[in-house]
Amino acid sequence: MKGIFPAAIGVLLSLSAVSTWAATTQPLTFCEKYALEASTQADTNKSASCGLSGALWNKGYLDQVAWCKTVKPAEADKANAQRSDNIVQCLAKQVLMGKAIKGDKKDSSMLVSFMVGRYLRPATEWYMGVEQVLLPQGRTLTRMEKNLAEKIGVRNAYRVRVIITDDMPIPNDLLGSMTVLFKASTAHETGRAMGYALLIRPQYANNQQLLAHLLGYVAKIEQIGHKAFLEQYATEMLIDGYNQSKLVKEAARAAK
Repeated sequence: MKGIFPAAIGVLLSLSAVSTWAATTQPLTFCEKYALEASTQADTNKSASCGLSGALWNKGYLDQVAWCKTVKPAEADKANAQRSDNIVQCLAKQVLMGKAIKGDKKDSSMLVSFMVGRYLRPATEWYMGVEQVLLPQGRTLTRMEKNLAEKIGVRNAYRVRVIITDDMPIPNDLLGSMTVLFKASTAHETGRAMGYALLIRPQYANNQQLLAHLLGYVAKIEQIGHKAFLEQYATEMLIDGYNQSKLVKEAARAAK
């Protein structure tokens, strides 16, 4: 799945300014933090040409601080969450439409970081939860497959389970608009590593190269953990596309 975005120079500059300013002043109050996040969201809205408008978007930083002081923290958090969801919906549509990058690739990565960061925690929880459900359904590796796994670098090959299925799990509405991206890519999957649970479509059940490729992902997950793996994988899918992803290339090399 390829994801490409327009530049987000405004976001990059605003985040740099925030980090510099915060480092030289007193700790930010809740409402100051709220307003800075709201301002960054507004900059992303403009940089990505999302065209979002209305009461949530029309206040400047000082007005956001003032408004925050008149409501409960939960209401302020809800406003930021709603703006985030609106932006992710916009960016998800751009990914599926295949819009070209305009400007520096680093600027585009800021938008991707926004998308991935917004859902990384629930995505990790979902991913690991599905892994635990799937593991009892799978078979263990054969002796030859265990040798292959160990050669690739899997430390705990005994934990790997292989499930032959056409059912590639989708997180439904749990991840909001990111679910759209899952649905877009799932139709093209021949297999998937859900942690130690390896899902392989029936027509590829005896494909050792695919199995080796998925075992390469398992080795990486063991090395850096589920959360870091998902963050890197999602970011590379959205910015570089499948064929240029470092994780994909590493797994492909391991499969040779």
